[in-house]
Amino acid sequence: MNKNLTEINIKGGELNFKLKGSLIFGLKIPANVIDNMEVLDPLELEKIIRDAIKVNNIIPTKVNLTLSNEIIFNKIIASPEDEKKFFDEIPIEPEDLIKETVLSGKDKIAIAINNKFTGDIKNILEKVGFSIEVIVPEVESIQNLIDFNNKNSDTQDGDNKKTSNSALKVSLIGLGVVGLIAIVLFFFIKKPLVKIEIIGQTPSPVPQTVETPTPLNFLDKENIQIQILNKTTTAGLAKKVSLAIPTFPNIEIGNINGKETQITDIIFTNEISETIRTEIFSVLQNMFNQVASDEAELANGYDVLIELGNPD
Repeated sequence: MNKNLTEINIKGGELNFKLKGSLIFGLKIPANVIDNMEVLDPLELEKIIRDAIKVNNIIPTKVNLTLSNEIIFNKIIASPEDEKKFFDEIPIEPEDLIKETVLSGKDKIAIAINNKFTGDIKNILEKVGFSIEVIVPEVESIQNLIDFNNKNSDTQDGDNKKTSNSALKVSLIGLGVVGLIAIVLFFFIKKPLVKIEIIGQTPSPVPQTVETPTPLNFLDKENIQIQILNKTTTAGLAKKVSLAIPTFPNIEIGNINGKETQITDIIFTNEISETIRTEIFSVLQNMFNQVASDEAELANGYDVLIELGNPD
């Protein structure tokens, strides 16, 4: 089945390919290709991505490129000197940084993003056929950082704190070869929405329709039936994986004949919550180089089917 992605997430030396927020597959990039926020071998990275999307039946299309907490720096600052020190201490060449300072309530926050690293990956994704509509840093914990600062203003240690996921949304528009310019920043927090705009940018109002989703009855762990099948010649691999997810009591293991593959496939029914999907996916991603997930109906009463590829 061909799949159109909606998001590609950069997580240090990993690329996570997603469809409507759900992981389709994760791609670990070797250290000789990407290391320390630097693309060392663009041609090899292009080849790895081309092979991965071919194996996973991905059709390159328009996607959002999201940046994980691992490649975003931020700090609440108290003075111009504090701001300068923060930017100066980031271990990236100044010409390779996007630097922004924004306000949220009484807090002034300095944010820095590695322009060159993000731009290099964007260019390679476009070479294999993707069209990057927007680059969005994932910074879910920005509100926690603000709350921490408010409660601990006497003891703030000045360490560079990174943020994660979607509480702060930074739209980066007008992208050149390596040019990524921070245009609009949005803080989605529990407090009233704070919208920060660069003067001269007047976004058109977007009508919103509020829909009430049909609730799904997700299964609890004790009711989830999992089947793990070893498609490799590595003895005991299915047992090893079953021991890595001990909080799921109903696991059946076995072997399946067929051509060996590097891809470990996970199939979930629609009764499996996103939290449990992420938990299982993360365990397997730590054990295997290439992991793909999908949603489908399963036979024989199973709720999750895991078919294991080679771990190396």
